[in-house]
Amino acid sequence: MNFKTTVALLVLLLLVGAYFVFVEQGTQTTHERLRVRQEHGGNVAGEPVFTADQLSTEQIDSITIQRSGGVVELNKEGADWWQTYPVRFPLDTWSVRRVIDDMAGLRFTERHASGSGEFPTADQAGLSPAKSSVTLRVGVDEPIEHTVHLGKSPGGGWGYARVNGEGGVYIVNDALHRLVDSESVRDWRKKSVEIPGKGTVDRVTLNRDGRVVTLHHHNGDWVLGGTTPGRADAAVVQKLLGDVGRVSISRFVDDNPSDLSLYGLDAPGSAVTIEAVLPDALPPNATAADPGSEGDQAPQSDAPVFDSEDPPGPEARERVTLHIGAPGDLNQSEYFAALTRGDDGIDVVFVVSQAETTPLDTPVDDLRDPRIAAVSLADVREARVARAGSTAVQLSRSVAGWSFASPGPGFSADTVEVSEWIERVTQIKAVGYDSSVPADTQPLGVVSLSAVGRAEPDVLRVYPTESGDTLRVVRNEESIGYLVPSSAMADLLITPLALRDRSIIDLSSETLERVDVRNSYGQRYEFSRDVSAEAETDADAANSTPAPWRLEGHESFEANALHRLLAALQPLRVKRWLASPLDAPGASSAVPGGDAAIRAGFQAREGRRWGLTIDPQTRIARLDDETQAFELTPESVAVFDAEFRDRTVLASPIGTIRSVAVTRGGESVTIVRATSGRYSEASDQALDEAVAAGVFDTLAGLRAERFIDAPQNDGPDRDLGISLLITMTDETRQELFLFGEITRPDAARGAEPVVARLGDRWFYISAALGQKLGAPLAQSGASAERSADAISATESEPVK
Repeated sequence: MNFKTTVALLVLLLLVGAYFVFVEQGTQTTHERLRVRQEHGGNVAGEPVFTADQLSTEQIDSITIQRSGGVVELNKEGADWWQTYPVRFPLDTWSVRRVIDDMAGLRFTERHASGSGEFPTADQAGLSPAKSSVTLRVGVDEPIEHTVHLGKSPGGGWGYARVNGEGGVYIVNDALHRLVDSESVRDWRKKSVEIPGKGTVDRVTLNRDGRVVTLHHHNGDWVLGGTTPGRADAAVVQKLLGDVGRVSISRFVDDNPSDLSLYGLDAPGSAVTIEAVLPDALPPNATAADPGSEGDQAPQSDAPVFDSEDPPGPEARERVTLHIGAPGDLNQSEYFAALTRGDDGIDVVFVVSQAETTPLDTPVDDLRDPRIAAVSLADVREARVARAGSTAVQLSRSVAGWSFASPGPGFSADTVEVSEWIERVTQIKAVGYDSSVPADTQPLGVVSLSAVGRAEPDVLRVYPTESGDTLRVVRNEESIGYLVPSSAMADLLITPLALRDRSIIDLSSETLERVDVRNSYGQRYEFSRDVSAEAETDADAANSTPAPWRLEGHESFEANALHRLLAALQPLRVKRWLASPLDAPGASSAVPGGDAAIRAGFQAREGRRWGLTIDPQTRIARLDDETQAFELTPESVAVFDAEFRDRTVLASPIGTIRSVAVTRGGESVTIVRATSGRYSEASDQALDEAVAAGVFDTLAGLRAERFIDAPQNDGPDRDLGISLLITMTDETRQELFLFGEITRPDAARGAEPVVARLGDRWFYISAALGQKLGAPLAQSGASAERSADAISATESEPVK
C-alpha cells in the first residue's frame, strides 16, 4: 500500500468517526423516541391515517373483524347493526360506532419501511402475520373498503399497524388495538330481546309444555284461538308484549351450540312467538284499517286489518320466538334461553333470570278480557232488553237523548238512567269462566248493545248456574261463558220502569206564583208573589223581573230554604219508581198520607198546578192524579220539610248582653262580661271562662233548628231544669228555658234536639248548642286560682 492510499483511508476513517460522534450520538433511536413519548403521557397528536374523503363514517355498511378466534361479520340493516357471521344477532349501535370511530380516527406519528434503520421489522411489530384486522366497507355490489392490520401494542398509548396492505409500518394511537383485543363481539350485542314493533303485531303464540295458546288480532279485538276460544284482554296482551320486550340477557354462553340438549333447548319447556306485518311489504290489497273504537276501556292497537280474504304471505311478515330452556343453576334463579327469527334454528344461547320468564306462564283465563261487553258508552246507539216471559224493550239514541222505541212501555226514558245502566253493563267483569252451557237451557234474558264501528251487536245471553251465586253470560256465539255475580242480574235484565224518566217536575222558578208547603209537624207555609201579567210565555216571564216572595203571616223568612226548594224543582228527580202502582193489590202500605205527611203544592202562571205528597219516614211520594208512586232522596225530602220561618231567636250582638244568670239544678250562677272581654261571676266564684264565653257566643244571634207548637199537656216530657235569664244593656230581660225532647210518633227520625222556649215561642235547638248553654260554669283547684288572679287584674266594670 502506498502512502497516498494510506492517507486517504485515514481521512475516510476520521470522517466516519466524526459522523457517529456528532450525528448518531445526538439522534434517538425509534425505541428511544417511543420511550420518551410514553414518559410524557403516551399519545401525541399526529397525522390522520384516513382523510374524510377516504373514509366517511356515516356511509359504512359492513365491518369484518379477524383475529385469532376467527372472523366476525357485522352488517348495517336499515338503521340497526347486526352480527351476521358466524351467528346472527342484533348489536348495540353505540358499540359498533366505537369500532368505526376508532378506526376512522386513527392518527400516526411515524411511518417507516419495515426494518429500516432502527425501525422494527413486520415480525417484530406483530404484523407478520397481524394479530387482528378490521375492515370497513362502503357499498355492497362494488364495495370500497379499508383495512387496518393491528400489531403489537406494548403500552404507552401507541401500537403498530399496517394500512390497506401497504408495506410500511405505522405507529398509531392504540384505541382500536385496545377495543379489538380486549372486547368480544358478545360485549357489543344487545342485552334485550328484540321483538317486532307493538304497533304491527297481530299474532302471539304461547307454547307451555306442549300446550299451545294463540292470540290474534281480529276486527279490532284480540282473540284467543285454538282449543281456548274467546275474546282476549287487549291490555293484558300489550303488557305481555311489553314484558317480553323487556327481557334482559344476563350473559351469552354459547354460539352455534353442537348439543342443544345441554341447555334444555332441544325441546324448550316454554316459548312465545310474536308475529307482525312488515309495513314495507304489505300486499297491494291490504290496508291498515281502523281496528275499532274501544273508548277508554282498552288500549288501542294499530294492527293491520286486511280487507282481502288472503292474508299476507311469509315474505310480508316477521316472526320472532323466545325459547326458554333448562335452569342455568341449582337454585333455578336463571334459565338458558334463545331467540330465533322466522324458520331459523337456534345459534345463540344466553341466560335470563327466572323472574323474566314468568310472563310466559300467564294462565289462559288471565289472558281473557273479563268484560262481558267490549263496547263503550259513547259508541252505543241501540240497546235491547228481553226478559223471559216479558215483552222486549228497545231503546235508541238520538241527539235528543235516549227514548223507547214504539210501541214502548207507555212512558218516557230517562237519558241519564239509560246511560248509567249501559255504563254499568260495560263494567261488569267475569269472576270466572265456564264452557258447560247446556244446549237445551233457556236464557233468563238477553241484552243486546249495538255500537258504532261494530258490524254485529254484542248479544249477551244470561243463564242460571247450579250454585246460584253466579250467572253465566254468553256473548254472541262464543263457547266460553262469563261467570258474573248474581247481583249483576238487576243491571243485566233491567226493567223498563227502572229506566223511566225520573224528572217528575221541571219548573222555572220565574214562572211560579204560589208555593204551599205543610211540613211533617203539621205547620203550613204559604208563599206567593206577583208574576208579570204582561208576560205571554214562560220565556217572557223568565226574562222579566218578578216581584219578591212573601210568606203569609210573616214579615221575614228563611230565603235560603225557599231558594233550595225552588232549585230542587229544576227538575225534581225521583230516586226510584215503585214496582207496583198505588192502586195495585198490596200496595196500600206505600201510599203516603196521614197527619205527618208532607204536602207541597205549586201554582204557575195561567193557573197550572202540581201537588205532591211525601211520607217523611219512607220517603215514598206521589203526584196528585198519579197512581205510580216513587221514592225521593233524603236530600229532596229535606228541602220540603225545612223550617221556612226566620230562625233567628235572639238577634242581639254579644256587646249588647250585660249578664246571663244560669240556673242549673236549683243553683244559679250569674256571668258578667267586662269591657276587656273577660268573664266573671257576680259573687266572685271561680268561673270557667271558656264555658262562659261559649254561653255568650251561643246566645248572641241564637237560631232555632225549627219552631214547634206549644205542648198541649203540662210541658215537655223531660225538664232539664236549666234556664238562662238574659239581661241586656238597656235593662230589658228575656228568659230562655231548656227542656228535653218532646216525644213524637216519628221518633225514629233519629234526631235528639233540645226543646227550648223563649217567651211564647217553642223551638228546637241542636244538641251541641244545648250542651254549650247548659255546661257547668264553676272551676276548681289550680285552674280556679289562675282564673281569679286573671280577673282581679283586669277591669271588672260591666259593659255599658
